Amino acid sequence: IGYHGRASSIVISGTDIKRPKGQNRSDAEKPPVFIPAKNLDYEMELGFFVGKGNELGEPINISEAGEHIFGVCLVNDWSARDIQAWEYQPL
Repeated sequence: IGYHGRASSIVISGTDIKRPKGQNRSDAEKPPVFIPAKNLDYEMELGFFVGKGNELGEPINISEAGEHIFGVCLVNDWSARDIQAWEYQPL
C-alpha cells in the first residue's frame, strides 16, 4: 500500500537502501565502530489492538478471542543482525 504517510519509504526495485547504523565490533583487537548494518532482516507481521482486557494472570479462551480484539494491522519489523549480535553480548 502506498500512501502519503509512507511515501518516503517506497522506492523502485534496485534502489540502494539506507541501512540503520549502530556499533559493531568485528575485530576483538580493535575498538567498536559506528557503521551501517551489513545483515539486515525484515519481515511483515500481523499486529492486534487489544480492546477489552482480562484480569492479570487470567487466560483468554480462544473461543473468546474475537471479543478482545479491537483491530488488526500490518507491522514491518526489521533487525540489524550483525549490530544486534554484538550489542546483545553480556557485559
